[in-house]
Amino acid sequence: MATLKEIRKKIKTTKSIQKTTKAMQMIAAARFQKSQHQTISSRPYALKIRHLLSDMLTKTSAVPLIHPFLVGGTSIREGILVITSEKGLCGAYNTNIMKTAFEYMKSKNITDLEIFVIGKKGRDYCKRNGLVIKHEYFDIFKTFSSVKAELIADEIIKSFSQDKLKKFSIMYAEYKSIFYQPVVIKQLLPIVPPMRDETRFSFDYIYEPSRKIIVDKLFNRYLKSEVFKILTEAYTSEVASRRNSMENANKNSTEIISELSLVMNKLRQQQITTELTEIVGASE
Repeated sequence: MATLKEIRKKIKTTKSIQKTTKAMQMIAAARFQKSQHQTISSRPYALKIRHLLSDMLTKTSAVPLIHPFLVGGTSIREGILVITSEKGLCGAYNTNIMKTAFEYMKSKNITDLEIFVIGKKGRDYCKRNGLVIKHEYFDIFKTFSSVKAELIADEIIKSFSQDKLKKFSIMYAEYKSIFYQPVVIKQLLPIVPPMRDETRFSFDYIYEPSRKIIVDKLFNRYLKSEVFKILTEAYTSEVASRRNSMENANKNSTEIISELSLVMNKLRQQQITTELTEIVGASE
């Protein structure tokens, strides 16, 4: 049985850890508020571009559009970008993503995959399992901006076009709520054309300087806005998971301190009772 000194030491250690987890929870909560606002703000822009792209692809009076981003390449190779975190202490966030990624990769031929990874956790997991990474990105969320998202999108477009990939997908934790971030696989390229709505699309635009130039610009802007939105969603999911993990750690540490304090008090009472018994016995 532990002595009073050992129990006091455990209580002191647990309280010290609790201070750290509380600080981390507060930091994660502050980052979550900021990233959640950024995520929600990015959605209308991406949605508007998607609607505009849908209009241009489904006009009944327009000449059928042929574009490299609408069809897969001749190669059987596929590309995938896996988004993870730089550090741990965020619950099952990284585990869920990499488990889904590994199951996805097992269903494919590894030699036919071009793997892109964001985050050191994903990089370490791939290297431990002998997976070859084509591109890896670190610390992009420290000073995250649309410029970084565009650079990643350019690399994806370059690989898809030059290597004639069959398709390119992104695997990440989609932000639904602070308590729910499911892992999803979103196909980025080729772009899946929307269903034609005959009742809505009964007119066409007048294009200046030309339809081809505008469509090329719109495709690039659409892909970059999608990558930016996905990255903000992934980071919001990460900080939400870290906040929840630290909150649970605080609750657990409080319970541990309470249980240890109860044991310590019982042990003190036993010692006091024993000492009193010995004093009474000695006096008699």
